Amino acid sequence: MHRCPHCRQSTFSDLHKLTLLWLQPRSCSVCHKAAYLPVRNVIVALIVWTALTWVFIGTAFYMHNIFFMLGTIPAALLAVDKWIRKAPLIGYEYKH
Repeated sequence: MHRCPHCRQSTFSDLHKLTLLWLQPRSCSVCHKAAYLPVRNVIVALIVWTALTWVFIGTAFYMHNIFFMLGTIPAALLAVDKWIRKAPLIGYEYKH
């Protein structure tokens, strides 16, 4: 569980955090204030995953072994874990 940036209660699950983008903030179930994940974290995760995928594609062609393509799965998990799951949430205040 991840902490709300407003009330510091652990109310956001990993699945909630993966769907928290700056375009669609989610509200905390305790304090009902919104939080989101910075878009830069999502962009960095996509860049890292893409770069590692191309490394595995190049290695598979160079070694003539398609088995190296399976490395893209742990590369995606690494990118999501490092830059999305461990990123701090940012509080969002609605302006009326």
